[in-house]
Amino acid sequence: MDENFGLDPGAAYRWREGPRLFGLQKSQLSEAIRAGLIPAPFAVVEGGKAKIWLGEQIIQHRRERIAAARKLREEAA
Repeated sequence: MDENFGLDPGAAYRWREGPRLFGLQKSQLSEAIRAGLIPAPFAVVEGGKAKIWLGEQIIQHRRERIAAARKLREEAA
């Protein structure tokens, strides 16, 4: 398995890619961000509308989710 999930840690991933990256529809993605379940994207330019995630944010989120799933599996065993 690619340890970075095929993502470039230094790349910028636009908001419109969120559904593909996180597996949620836009409205669900917005709710998950507000709830702190997914890292919030940030503005490319202060006051601008364009929002991005850095690859490293997405990679870290995926690693945390995998670790949590493994922990649950171990606890259930």
